[in-house]
Amino acid sequence: QKAVVDASGAAEQKIWILENGSPVSVAVTAGATDGIMTEIIRGVEPGMEIIVGTMVGKK
Repeated sequence: QKAVVDASGAAEQKIWILENGSPVSVAVTAGATDGIMTEIIRGVEPGMEIIVGTMVGKK
């Protein structure tokens, strides 16, 4: 994904969360990164179910 950088230099990106059992895209502001892990400084609230991987469908 491409990041959008605002006037403060912070990068806005999208993450996916589960909302009522369905995936929903949410804008977040990314902070420091080491290329593998990235700090999220805005856009995530306590209790959000963040999607961090993929699942294979149930059989």
